[in-house]
Amino acid sequence: MAGKRIKTTFPGVRYKEHPTRKSGVKRDQYFTIRYKLNGKDKEEGLGWATENWTAAKAYDRLKELKENRKAGQGPQTLAEKREIEDKRKEANKKAQALAKKESVTFGQYFKNTYSPNHATGKKKNTRQDGEHFKNWIEPVIGNIPAKDVKPFLLERIKKNVLSAGRTPRMLQYIFATIRQ
Repeated sequence: MAGKRIKTTFPGVRYKEHPTRKSGVKRDQYFTIRYKLNGKDKEEGLGWATENWTAAKAYDRLKELKENRKAGQGPQTLAEKREIEDKRKEANKKAQALAKKESVTFGQYFKNTYSPNHATGKKKNTRQDGEHFKNWIEPVIGNIPAKDVKPFLLERIKKNVLSAGRTPRMLQYIFATIRQ
């Protein structure tokens, strides 16, 4: 799409027209801004008129970059601005992923991850961890995020098992299920 750049009424803002694509009645326009950075001419593209770019918006973006250069803070080029925005989006994604990971409850982890993996290669009648979870673990810590399971909650499980008349050996099996 090589083409002649056409000046607008806004200083430093130019555009070129697409040879075939139209935006309404007129040809689609690709806006660029032009400025000096460290003594060199720099020209950066912004976007198409069909993407809601106008000469006025392009000029506002150019003024913002010039003000940042004068103040000596903030992005001074469009590339820096895009890089900062990409880093911000990446940080948001990481924060959301971490929050989602930390909000997984003990019960969700047991049912979705532990139990399917632990079941491979074992006979159904030899596995007691599902019963341990359903009867003793889930009522106490099943709906609590795994990161928030504290020793006093484990003591509550211990108290429940022993007060129900179960043997200390069964308590060991239940705690082995929790540890795994």
